[in-house]
Amino acid sequence: MRTGGWIKHWVQDLVGAALAISVGMCILSTRPLALRFDQWSYDILYRFRPDVAADGVVVVSMDAASRATLEQEDVNHWSRELHAELLDRLIARGARAVAFTTVFSDPTSTNLNDRIFAQSLRRARGRVVLAAGSTNGVVRAPNLELAAVAPWGLLAAPDGTDGVIRRHPSPAEYPTLAHRVAQLIGRGPPVTTSPRWMNYYGPTLRLPEVSYERALRGAELPGVIKGKIVIIVPDSNESKQFPTPYTLWTNRRSSRAQIESTAILNLSRKEWLSRMPRAFEVGIVFVGGGFLSFAFMGVRRRALVLLTGGSLVFVIAGSYLLFAKLQLWLPWLVVAGVQIPMAFAWAWICESIDRAQFPESPMDSPIPAGASPASDLTPAALRAMPLISSSAPVAELPSIPDHTLVKSIGRGAYGEVWLVRDVIGRYQAVKILKARSFPQRAPYEREFKGIERFASVSRSHPGLVHVLHIGRNDVGGYFFYIMELADDASGAPPMMPERYVPKTLASELALRGHLPVQESVRIGLALCSALQHLHERNLVHRDIKPSNLIFVEGRVKIADIGLVAQISTGTEEMTRLGTDGYLAPEGPGKPLADLYALGKVMYEISMGRDRWQFPEFPTTIGARPDQKELRQLHEVILTACENDPAHRYQSASAMHEALSNLLVS
Repeated sequence: MRTGGWIKHWVQDLVGAALAISVGMCILSTRPLALRFDQWSYDILYRFRPDVAADGVVVVSMDAASRATLEQEDVNHWSRELHAELLDRLIARGARAVAFTTVFSDPTSTNLNDRIFAQSLRRARGRVVLAAGSTNGVVRAPNLELAAVAPWGLLAAPDGTDGVIRRHPSPAEYPTLAHRVAQLIGRGPPVTTSPRWMNYYGPTLRLPEVSYERALRGAELPGVIKGKIVIIVPDSNESKQFPTPYTLWTNRRSSRAQIESTAILNLSRKEWLSRMPRAFEVGIVFVGGGFLSFAFMGVRRRALVLLTGGSLVFVIAGSYLLFAKLQLWLPWLVVAGVQIPMAFAWAWICESIDRAQFPESPMDSPIPAGASPASDLTPAALRAMPLISSSAPVAELPSIPDHTLVKSIGRGAYGEVWLVRDVIGRYQAVKILKARSFPQRAPYEREFKGIERFASVSRSHPGLVHVLHIGRNDVGGYFFYIMELADDASGAPPMMPERYVPKTLASELALRGHLPVQESVRIGLALCSALQHLHERNLVHRDIKPSNLIFVEGRVKIADIGLVAQISTGTEEMTRLGTDGYLAPEGPGKPLADLYALGKVMYEISMGRDRWQFPEFPTTIGARPDQKELRQLHEVILTACENDPAHRYQSASAMHEALSNLLVS
C-alpha cells in the first residue's frame, strides 16, 4: 500500500494516464509511426494462427520445361495462339473461370495471334479475366483488341515500403483481377471505398499445379480443373516472390499465383479482413491508456508484474480472437507494446519514490553479504567493495589461476565471459563453461574439443582471436579459456573496468545503423582471409554472425569458437548447430556454409537491414552517397548466399578476390 497524501497519489495517477494516452494518440496521428505499428499489429497476429484450408483454385504454370518443349521465349513473348488453344481446352474441360496474370499490353508484330486469341476469348463467353499492371500510378491495360472482348483487372501490389501486400486495392476506379474473377463466378462483393485487407491462409498457399504443356496436351484434365478457377502464371521459380506477414519468421515468400489466389478466395468466399473503425481505435487507446494507468498505480511490485503480464495476455488474446474468429483487426500493439509498458514503468517509478520517502521496514534496504549494519558502509568501504557482477553467488564463481574476476561482460546459452585482471595488472577475457549448464555431457565435451582445435591455429593469423590459455577443472565441473580482450566499445582510454563493454560488429551495427561500403568491404576481406586460413587447416567455424566478430586494436577478428569443428567429409552426420538466418540451407560442416553466413553478415552491415530481410535493398538507398558501390557489393553478397552451394563462391579466397575487385573499381 502506498503511503503519503491522497492528493499526491491522484496527481501521479493523472500524470501516468496523460502520458499513456498522449503517447498512444501521438502514434495513431503520426503517419510513419502509425504505419509501422499498423504493419506490426497486422503481421504478428499471423504468428499464432494455424494454416487455413483453401481450395477451388488450380495453377497452370508456364514452367521452364513447358517453355523448352513448346519452343517459347520468355514469359511475356509466348505465342498468344498457344494461349488461345489452351483457353479453349480449359473451357471445354469445365473450368469455372480462367485468369491470366501476364499483362498483354503490347500487340504482337502481325496482330494475327492477337486476333486468334481474341476469338478464343469471345468463345469463352465472359469466363476469362486478363491482367493489368500499374507502375508509378500508370496503368498498363491489355491492348485494345483484347480489352474489347474480355474484362481485365489490376494485379495486387504492395501498399507499403516493405513489399508486403496487405490490402485489397479499392476497385472504385480500376477493378482488381481478384474482384473481376469473383464477379464472374457470381460471388463478387459490391464495389466500395471501404478498405478490405488480405487474409492469408498460411506461409505459402498450397495449390494444385499443372504445367502449361500438360494442361495443353494432357488427357486427364477434367478431374483436375472441372469447376475450378484456373490461374495461368509464369514459372514460380522465375517470377517475382512477395514477402507476406509470415516472412519475418519463416523467411519464405509467396509467388504471384499464391498472392492472386489468396485475393480471389478472400473475395469469392467473403473472407477478407476488415479493420476496426477509426473512432473505435481512438477510443481503445484513450480508455485503455487511462484505465491501465489507474489500475497499475499503488500495486506492490510482485502484483504489478503479474498484472502487467495478465494485461498483455488479455490484449494479445483478445486481438487474436477478433482476427481469427470475426475477421477484424486493429493496431493493438499500441496498447500492448507501448501503453502497458509505460503504465508499468510509471507505476514502478512512483512505487520506488514512495519506498524511498516512506520506508516500511529496515529489511527493504538489503545489506551486502558479510557487511556490517548500514552505519558501517562508509563511502570508502563502498568504493572498496569488489567489482563483481554475475548471476551466480560469489562463492560459486570458479577460480582462474593467477587471474582476478572483475565483471561479467557477456553470457551465452552455456557459458559466461568475464573481464579478468592478471597478476601484473593486464586485462584479458575469459570464457567459463560449466558442465551443469549443458543438457548432456556430449555438447560439453564438443565445446571443449572445438576450443582445443581452434587454439592450435588461433595465433597463426591476425583475423582469429588469440586463445592464450585453456584450463579445466573436472572436480569443479568446468573449463575455461583465456583470450584477447576486445576493444572498449566507448573507445575512450584508459581502461575503466566498471564501464567496459566489448566492441563487436553487432555493437557497431547497433550504434551506427550501417557501415559504408568501403569499410564493409575491408571487414569482409579480413574475415575472408581468416576463414581461408581456418579452412586450409580442415576446420570450420559454424557460427559466423556479428556478435561473434570482435575488434582487437581496431582489427576485426573471429571469436566465440565453441562450435569450431573439422570439415565434414559427407560420410558422417554433422550436428545442425548455428544461428537461424545465418545457417546455410544445407546445414553446417562445410566451408561454403561459413561463406553463406559471412554473406549474411556483409548484408547486415552494409545494408543496415536484418538478415531476415535479405535480399532487399534498404528503402533509403537513394539517399546514400555510395549507392553505386552498394549495388556492386549486393551482387557479391547474392553469390555468397546462393541457396545452392554449387552456385556460391567455392572458397574464401574466391570471395576475397571478388571483394578486392570492388576496392579497385
